[in-house]
Amino acid sequence: MVFILFLFFSQAGEYVMHYTSLAKTQKALNTYLEGRLSSLILENASDDQYRNDVLNRVASLNQIGDRFDLYENQNIAGLDQYRENRFAERQVRRGELGPMFNSTWNQQQVQSNGRWTPLVLTDYNGSESNPTDFFFKETPNAVVPSLVEHAKTSFLVEALEELNKQALVFEK
Repeated sequence: MVFILFLFFSQAGEYVMHYTSLAKTQKALNTYLEGRLSSLILENASDDQYRNDVLNRVASLNQIGDRFDLYENQNIAGLDQYRENRFAERQVRRGELGPMFNSTWNQQQVQSNGRWTPLVLTDYNGSESNPTDFFFKETPNAVVPSLVEHAKTSFLVEALEELNKQALVFEK
C-alpha cells in the first residue's frame, strides 16, 4: 500500500497519460464506425432517422472534446495538471456540458433501448448515478477525451448492431 501511495505522489501525472493515446485510438475506431453507419443502405425511414439521430448525437459530443482542447491549450502546462480534475468537475459536472451529456446519453438510451447505453448506471459499490456523474465525477483531465470517445463508441456500436447485425464484421 505504501508503495502505491509513493508511486502515486511521486509521479507528476504520468499514470494518466496513457489515456491520451487511448483517446486517439478510440477516435480512429469511431471514424471507422461512423463510416460504416453512414454507408448502410436502409430501406426503412425510421431506421434512417435513427441513424441520422445517432450521428447527430455523436457530433454533439464533440462539444466536450472541443472545449477540452481549448482548456488543455490554455490551462495545462505540465503533466501534473493532467491528473487534476478541474475540467471534468467545473465544465462538465457543474457546468453546461453536464446537462448536454446527460441529455445526449438519455436520448440515445430512449431511442435504442440502451443495450450499450443503460438507463441506470451502477458503480462497483452499487450506487446509481446519472451519466455525467458516473463518467466524469473526479475524473482526471487526461481521461476526459477518452470518455467522450467511449460514449461515441457506445452510440455507434449500439446503432450498428440494431441496424445491421453484420455491421461489425471487419473486412479482410
